[in-house]
This record gives sequence, structure tokens and C-alpha cells, in this order.
Amino acid sequence: MRGREWAHPVRPARREVLGVDPELEEGRPPLLFVPGFGHGAWAFAEHWLEHAASRGFPAYAMSLRGHGGSEPAPGATLRAYTHDVVQVAAGLSRQAVLVGHGAGALVVSHALARYPARAAVLVAPVLGGAATAGAALRANPLGTLPALFGGALRLHRRQLFSRELPEADARRHLARLGRAGRRAQWQLLAGRPAEPAVGRP
Repeated sequence: MRGREWAHPVRPARREVLGVDPELEEGRPPLLFVPGFGHGAWAFAEHWLEHAASRGFPAYAMSLRGHGGSEPAPGATLRAYTHDVVQVAAGLSRQAVLVGHGAGALVVSHALARYPARAAVLVAPVLGGAATAGAALRANPLGTLPALFGGALRLHRRQLFSRELPEADARRHLARLGRAGRRAQWQLLAGRPAEPAVGRP
């Protein structure tokens, strides 16, 4: 345990966690899906949880604080999101495989320094820093520029979905998007590297 964690603990928050258990318990490790900024557990609940459970894996998806059905948290930081992942993973029955998507991969990479995961999967990772900021500015300048100055990051359909996704589905998903904490957005763009992982994921 780090001294800073004791001296300045992360404020507790109610977190949404959705789960699907396999029909037969085969002792496989649980999968914990961590969506990117603006998304909630719903992003994995529609297809991924049932599919993973059908393959024998207990499958869970969480919403970071301020996202999905979790407690609102406009001042959330990357540290708070990392805390959320570690707390949910530690509450599972066995050592979990962490699956982070988009900016959720950044959160997972930081959580690995505090939770000895069985494994980690970083899907379409957005790991922060100048390259991330540059790519976001090129893809969506009007939605990204405010985030560089403390405003809200506004994601565009092209940044999130393939052209094959029907327009009605894209609109439905876009309407569900929330907003990440402004400090967390800034920390994403600043790109602080994660500490080395604990254990042997």
C-alpha cells in the first residue's frame, strides 16, 4: 500500500456492475470488461457478456464512476477510475482477467500496478499522451479542442463506430454516452505512464 493511498484515499462511489455466469462452473477466471470514457457497462452487456459466459467464463462489465448507472462524479480522476477497477476486480470470486477498451485500456494499465490480474487485454487502446491528443484533434478538432482547455470532450460517430454499423444503432449508442471527469480527460491527454504491473499478468 502506498503512503498517498492512506493519506488521501479515493472517495467511495457506488459502481454499476453487470454480470452473467456460465451455466456450468468450470473454474475459468472471471472476465472484467472496462469500457472507455463516456461508455458504461451497457457497452459490453449487449453482446459480450452472454458470449463470454457461453464459453464458460464468468463475465462482468462495470461502469466507472460518473458513467452508465454508477454514481455521478464530475470531478473524477484517472486515479479514481483506477480505484474503481481494482475494487471491483478484488471483489470477484477469483483472480480476474481485465479487459479494457479505448480509454478503459488506459485505466486497466494503471490498475495492473495495484491488482495482480491473471491477464489483461487492451482492446483498441487509447493510452494517452501527445500522439492520442494529435490523433483526436485530426479526427474531431471541434470535439477535442475544448478538452485541451478543461472543457468537455465530445466524441464523434467516426471516432467510435465503423461505417458498417447502421445509423440508427449509432444514434442509439451516442445518446447513451456520458462524460468523463474533466481532470481524467486532461490526464488522458497528458499521458502519465502506468507503473509496472504487480504479479505476472
